[in-house]
Amino acid sequence: MVPALYGTALSDEWQAPAPGLKTIHEAREIRHRLLLAFEKAERADSPAEKQALLTSIIIGGGPSGVEMAGAISELGRFMISKDFRDLQPDHLRVLLVEAGPRILAAFPKHLSACATRYLEKIGVEVRTGSRVVEITKDGANIGGTFVSAGSIIWGAGVKVSPAHRWLGLSGTAGNRIPVDDQLRVHGFEDVYAFGDTAALIGTDEKPLPALAQVAKQQGIYLGRQLRKKPSIRGSGLRLPQQRQYSRSQ
Repeated sequence: MVPALYGTALSDEWQAPAPGLKTIHEAREIRHRLLLAFEKAERADSPAEKQALLTSIIIGGGPSGVEMAGAISELGRFMISKDFRDLQPDHLRVLLVEAGPRILAAFPKHLSACATRYLEKIGVEVRTGSRVVEITKDGANIGGTFVSAGSIIWGAGVKVSPAHRWLGLSGTAGNRIPVDDQLRVHGFEDVYAFGDTAALIGTDEKPLPALAQVAKQQGIYLGRQLRKKPSIRGSGLRLPQQRQYSRSQ
């Protein structure tokens, strides 16, 4: 998996100022940038510079972006009130940007509305229907308006593996592979896909969201089914070992 840029691979130009949320290194980098921005803000001479440093922009209103926005707002205000003498919690600004009409689009509308209300209650500014068109080290251009920020975080999803091309398939939206209720790839007898690579339709007639919980449940189910399958169990074949891919592959 690599971060996605509105359906394409995240460019190096954007990746540097807006790290993703997929590795331990990125998590440490985000923490470092947040703390450094707070320290610089305490020493800032002008109110405008202080406000910019205390502004965090999270791009993407999916589960990762929503969780990150809430964490920064709650933990950031706690740290400011506890560890910084010249800063106030009200100075912190957390902006969650989503290009679509609502956050958590893969979930029912009432859950999206509930999440929006909670985020706003804890001080997150939720901006939907706004597309980020440029990211620099100093901020982001959101719908034609440049917003200065001390921290920018990319949470707008990932680009799935090219597995659909290996099978000669066109894929669905997001290049996920259509599968049946047994996770078997359509048109293949003994080829299976699960997790973010698979497009399994749920009871609401929509693909299940690309979340870790979904992938874990599918993996457990598929593993059990393959152990029971006669063609696998009785043939002497062994399932291939998992391979860990780096982001560069």
